[in-house]
Amino acid sequence: MIAKLSWRGALPVLILIYATAYLDRQILNLLVDPIKRTLHVSDTRIGFAQGFAFVIAFTLCAVPFGAAVDRYSRRNIILFSAVAWSACAGLAGLSESYGELLLARVGVGAAEAALAPAVYSLLADAVPAESLAGILAIFSTGAIVGAGVSFAGSAYVVDRVSACDGCIPFTHGLQPWQIVIILMALPGLLFGLLAALIAEPPRRREAGHGDVSGLAETLAMIWRHRGFYLCHFFGFGLLNLLSAGWNAWAPSYLIRTLGWSVSRAGFTLGAVSITGGMIGMIGSGQLADHLYRRGVLDAHLRIYAWATLVLGAAGSIAVSTSTMWVLVPALLVITLIMPFIAVAAAALQITSPPRTRGKVSAIFLAVYNILGFGLGPAVIAFTSDTILRDAHKLWLALLLCFMLFAPIASAIFALGLKPMRAIIAAGRS
Repeated sequence: MIAKLSWRGALPVLILIYATAYLDRQILNLLVDPIKRTLHVSDTRIGFAQGFAFVIAFTLCAVPFGAAVDRYSRRNIILFSAVAWSACAGLAGLSESYGELLLARVGVGAAEAALAPAVYSLLADAVPAESLAGILAIFSTGAIVGAGVSFAGSAYVVDRVSACDGCIPFTHGLQPWQIVIILMALPGLLFGLLAALIAEPPRRREAGHGDVSGLAETLAMIWRHRGFYLCHFFGFGLLNLLSAGWNAWAPSYLIRTLGWSVSRAGFTLGAVSITGGMIGMIGSGQLADHLYRRGVLDAHLRIYAWATLVLGAAGSIAVSTSTMWVLVPALLVITLIMPFIAVAAAALQITSPPRTRGKVSAIFLAVYNILGFGLGPAVIAFTSDTILRDAHKLWLALLLCFMLFAPIASAIFALGLKPMRAIIAAGRS
């Protein structure tokens, strides 16, 4: 009989699975122009495939999967999710029309909706609350690795595929961008199967309550504490709008506006994303845990009330310069601040009753993905295509988003500080 992995042993497996999720989610970002040429579509339609098609499916499936997380084996849900989205990601590489690409992206979004609620709930039952943000930050480094590989790895594969001209077996008749997507989907199948080795931790019980709550009870709890939950959901949702919009269009900005090659843009963004993202993800989790242990009960929101303003400034600088010694530090600051999901998730696990965590996480992720991956790429594409009417003014569309949404997100976080302190204090008493 094969021994099951404890949460410490399972953490590397979960990181790899999360990395493939982000890899398959963002793989289109560096391939925008070749896909446009093959499928004869506009920036707006590509932006829809990058984000909104994914998010529609994610949103529709998030709450049902969240309810399943509160009731069934989280390990099995993780395994199913990873195998399913990897298969759909591979099908995207076989697309011969825009409709087929869109349908495959819907499949990726639907399957990915199960992953994060299952992992958050599993780890929250295995890790003390005062250490949870740090552990979730380590898990969430998978997103940084996946995003970095989607830039640098796909740039490398594009170069190799283009150079070998049909030397990869079973790829005759496929475009280079299709081969890249298929190859990048394969690791998810392998890592997903490794989830079978993870031990399922016992669920924590809440005195006076059963193990599972209904959706109505969860929604009532959210509404009762809406001062915190709405600020959390929409603050991090707008922050993700900036993050997803930037990640979707930063490669095209560097290629179109600054004249960089695909490989240079991919390797630069990949290196900066991995370096800054790893530091930012782990550092933000450790900082939130440190402040929380010292009695700063609103630490998880307070950090981003300030950091979001810094992000707005750094993003505005990055799209307004071509000078490398200004551009690269600005890119580094962006990647230090954008990895916020671990702190956001930890805040929900700390404030929400154990029997509601799967559904609360799913509702948050639905809002987070609608505003972020749904609207982020599309808003920038719409601004470039329809308002500015010039694909070469993509930099200005990015600038307007940083200048508008960063201050709004910061103000929302500030409004949520007092309610977060109140809900945690009430839970402790």
